[in-house]
Amino acid sequence: MTYSKILALLVLVGPAILGMVAYGATPAGHIANARGEVFVDGVAAKSGTPVYAHSKVKTGNGKAAVLIARQSVIQLGQDSELEIKSVLQDANQELNSELTLSYGKIRTLVKSTGKPKKFTVRTRNAVMGV
Repeated sequence: MTYSKILALLVLVGPAILGMVAYGATPAGHIANARGEVFVDGVAAKSGTPVYAHSKVKTGNGKAAVLIARQSVIQLGQDSELEIKSVLQDANQELNSELTLSYGKIRTLVKSTGKPKKFTVRTRNAVMGV
């Protein structure tokens, strides 16, 4: 392999690998449905692609549904970017999720499990919490 091919491969795959190493190999969720242009950390994604804490899910001319901690679904519209800041579950099974919507549109379905939960979405202009 030439130096330029190795460099190109690192640029394309590096962010995903670094995300897994830096933040642990336990996924926060996965892409449940992907149609059109969908990317996770700059790499083309399809249904089943894992997402981790600090992963960025971006759509171009496409849509995606992200399943977080097997409980909550976030649907991204076209031309949207969502960062999964954190998904933490403590010893009492309380789930805390924090997301940042850089731009675009999302629709969320937050499942009630009867256990306390904090679900926060931040944008440039507002914070929404459930």
